[in-house]
Amino acid sequence: MKRHQWILAVAIIGAVLIGAGCAAKTTSSQLPKPAVKTTPKASPKKTPPKDPKTELMEYLNAFRETKSYKTTFRLPTKDGIVKGTLDYVRPDRYQGTTQLNDSPVAQIVIVGKNLYLKVGELRWADMTDTKVGKTLTQNMKNAVQGNAAFNQEQFTKLNVISRQNDELNSCILFTAQLSDAKPDAPPIKICAKNGLPKYFEIETNLGVYHVDFYDYNSIFLIERPM
Repeated sequence: MKRHQWILAVAIIGAVLIGAGCAAKTTSSQLPKPAVKTTPKASPKKTPPKDPKTELMEYLNAFRETKSYKTTFRLPTKDGIVKGTLDYVRPDRYQGTTQLNDSPVAQIVIVGKNLYLKVGELRWADMTDTKVGKTLTQNMKNAVQGNAAFNQEQFTKLNVISRQNDELNSCILFTAQLSDAKPDAPPIKICAKNGLPKYFEIETNLGVYHVDFYDYNSIFLIERPM
């Protein structure tokens, strides 16, 4: 596959504890009680809402610290629809599947610098030292890291167009665009739920590329198949 644009994000939202002042009064058994002056309660201090771009940057930066995750994706191509999965365990273990239309399912496992490939009912093949294997390994790592367009150095170029609630999916939907993108470039949609990205979406000239994310920081093994 030639194109993977993954944006994953984790948001960390802090809560502010608010204290209220209380009144004190003095009494005397010998003298008439003076009028009690009541100290008004302090008005709750509301934390101003975060700038949407700042909030999105926190999601993107925190995502890079996740220990593991799983995804499913749907990518339209000129040859048809590619469906697949991609699982990641830090620091360098990946496994994924891809299927174009009704063609045999291709399976990929990467452990460190070693890559193994299996297509349909064929046996697993060690592709580590092949040109194709090295390219696939690098592409998979780029996919996990968010692709060159969304690496750490490019985060600051993302401008948030809108921030709203996606009630259907119960997540916060950010619509963003790279500041140096072409005028007709499609916007990027990132939706987060419970401090973690729920899905990523971008419109292409062939249809919508959609990725779902789940099982963050879960424990699962990715081992060599041979």
